[in-house]
Amino acid sequence: MSRGRIAFVGEGPAEAPEINVAAPDGSGIRKVTDLVPEAREWEIGESSVIRFKSFDGKTVEGILVKPRGYRAGKRWPLLVYPHGGPQWRDPNVLLDDRQAYAAEGYALLLPQFRGSTGYGDACPWPT
Repeated sequence: MSRGRIAFVGEGPAEAPEINVAAPDGSGIRKVTDLVPEAREWEIGESSVIRFKSFDGKTVEGILVKPRGYRAGKRWPLLVYPHGGPQWRDPNVLLDDRQAYAAEGYALLLPQFRGSTGYGDACPWPT
């Protein structure tokens, strides 16, 4: 008896969205599309989720995208890139607008300010 397969869109900070299939228990993940083949050739600016203190001492989360060719100790121009809202959040996934700025030597900070989707008005983690 076949247990079936599930299909889902998989993506990440350095991977373009693609359709994948897997067993219902999540094993045997296999990519079945190649929607953005040119993405394999892109030099991706590294991104990570960071936390920092707000003006009132509460912890705020954001995504930091480093410029391509980033080297620690060098000063880089920073663009603060707030999302629209109030009901929205920036996912830590590969987006071409972020990478366009990173390609030009800019670091980006995408703050997940209070009032954002998934965060509410209060800080959701211990400070």
